[in-house]
Amino acid sequence: MRRSAAWTAFFFGVTALLAADLAVAQTLLYLPTERQTTGRRVRTAFKESASPAGAWTVDVLRGKTRVAMGVVVSPKGQILTKLSEVESPTGNGTQLTSTSGGDSSPEKLNCKLPGGKVVDATMIATDPDTDLALLKVETDGLKSTEWGMDFDPRLGRWVVTPTFGGSVSTVGIISAAPRKIAAERVSGVLGVQMDIPSGVARIREVFEDSGAKAAGLKAGDVITRCDDKDIPDAPSLIARLRSSKPGEEVTLRVKRDDKTETIKVQLTHPFGVFLSQFAQQNRMGTDLSERTDGYEEVFSHDGQVDPDECGGPLLDLNGRVIGINIARAGRTETLALPAYLVYRALERMQDQVNRPESSNVSTEAKP
Repeated sequence: MRRSAAWTAFFFGVTALLAADLAVAQTLLYLPTERQTTGRRVRTAFKESASPAGAWTVDVLRGKTRVAMGVVVSPKGQILTKLSEVESPTGNGTQLTSTSGGDSSPEKLNCKLPGGKVVDATMIATDPDTDLALLKVETDGLKSTEWGMDFDPRLGRWVVTPTFGGSVSTVGIISAAPRKIAAERVSGVLGVQMDIPSGVARIREVFEDSGAKAAGLKAGDVITRCDDKDIPDAPSLIARLRSSKPGEEVTLRVKRDDKTETIKVQLTHPFGVFLSQFAQQNRMGTDLSERTDGYEEVFSHDGQVDPDECGGPLLDLNGRVIGINIARAGRTETLALPAYLVYRALERMQDQVNRPESSNVSTEAKP
């Protein structure tokens, strides 16, 4: 009996130790939300770094919806932002400037300035290579940004993304050194063979291990709409999908027999299942920017920057702009253009403006 009681005590003692070790491990592995990089305590620790940005960080709006952020680069109303996010839905990014004080038409481009005033904006120059645009608002006396040209983007250094108003949106560390990202030309595919001679977008065959198969598309289905575009025939569908990437989801209107259904399909990689799964994992739970490649030089950080926060500043711990957040490229990756590259693009855009009545970037904006 004594031996049995001893073994029982030993067993429960070991169990208690294991439970304690597990509790410690869970504490180490699963940080409380407030201590994560987007949490309150961490953001509070970096508030002094973000505070200066409140004087020269703007929200760029189309109608009442924020589509990007921007930074003031001239006291006379020039604002730098992300080109591909602020281009007009009609493909023409420019517009006439009025003095109405912020028209909320869906086609209008506006800027919400420090202090909260919303004014009309005009796109006066673009630099497609860097995906940057220069906007003009009819407002004087704005404070322009301070550049950190001497910042060394070494791995592991802290960086801060501010909100409009100068609070902390997120903090992160530099996770990949400066590098070139070539333009990717791979389009997502449905995984079907179309019946081209039919004159409509009729599916002839659905391939195994495809997004179409997983979504329930069948041979004989006729696709009549893809997202917001009517699809009259197979070439129209192919052209529509050419601009989509692996891992993206499209919404199809499908005619099957005498019924019409709406089916969502996740596009796959044309080179196989593995790359399709990789693309899906990279997007999981994350909205990515429309453009994430084709950059001469970027570095990466793991701050959680949404696509409508791109075009805004990335700061060092001294509150200087050491880059522009240019793309949300993955679940844990945001791409930033280094400050020196941004300033070169800004000079090129100033050359585009090149009119006697146009104000150049003030000395306040220079390093």
